Amino acid sequence: TQGKTHIVFAWLPTSDFLKVRDDYDAKLKAAGWTIDGTDQESVEAEAQFSKPSPLMAGTLKVAPLCKGHVSVRFDASL
Repeated sequence: TQGKTHIVFAWLPTSDFLKVRDDYDAKLKAAGWTIDGTDQESVEAEAQFSKPSPLMAGTLKVAPLCKGHVSVRFDASL
């Protein structure tokens, strides 16, 4: 944690970082979060998410880590 911000790092055994971001977006939506925006490049995919009341927001970043793995970083102010 850093103040009210919680940060989680993980890695997954897959190479499709865009699919990982999209899967997390779907799970966040199903849990009542709003996806405020997404961004993707050849080296990473990101999403911004929030809930209005009480205001909570965060970001998700998924990037290739090494062959067959991706890194995942969540940070959220709760």
